[in-house]
Amino acid sequence: TLFRSAIVLCNEKHLPIGMILPMENNDLHTQRLRDQIAANLPLRKRLWAQIVAHKIKGQAANLPQDHPTRGKLFAIASEVKSGDSTNCEGVAARFYWPALMGDQFRRDPDGAWPNPLLNYGYMIFRAALARAIVAGGLHPAIGLYHSNRNNAFVLADDLVESFRPGVDRAVLNYVQSGQSKIDKNAKHAILSLLVEPITVAGQSGPLMVQ
Repeated sequence: TLFRSAIVLCNEKHLPIGMILPMENNDLHTQRLRDQIAANLPLRKRLWAQIVAHKIKGQAANLPQDHPTRGKLFAIASEVKSGDSTNCEGVAARFYWPALMGDQFRRDPDGAWPNPLLNYGYMIFRAALARAIVAGGLHPAIGLYHSNRNNAFVLADDLVESFRPGVDRAVLNYVQSGQSKIDKNAKHAILSLLVEPITVAGQSGPLMVQ
């Protein structure tokens, strides 16, 4: 039987460290990689603007409909320019986090609870996206906005921005239930997001499959 599938090898953190590709009938992967490399700066900036706008809209949707910050975030999302040259992402964050988690909360990767659970959720989605990128025939080190010579997964860091509001919502629900540590229930709350049904291009299925 002709070997047609890509096999992705992952480390203990579930991040891709290598892959095995078929040497024949690999036109789709080759063309996708060529298109990715050929994407010029204006295109990358437009795509990044779409990601930022989608992220801010997701943040707005996490707030109650009558919350004044909700409308403000939707307005900011509509003003995102190519490459997010006016830093709408940062402006939105300053309004979003106090509205979502309370005035005392500060989003800090090294900060107090529930920052550790947010970190965990973002890490899970970053790993899932890195695997999906490689399996889809793209290279995770060729990004749109993020760039770091020591980071082989900048494209995953770009794409994960759109999924952060979903993690935020799950973490908020978990915190509001009175929990204050990362246990199996917290992990289940985050991992269950990967199997939520979504529709892409008219096809429905679990998020991690689509």
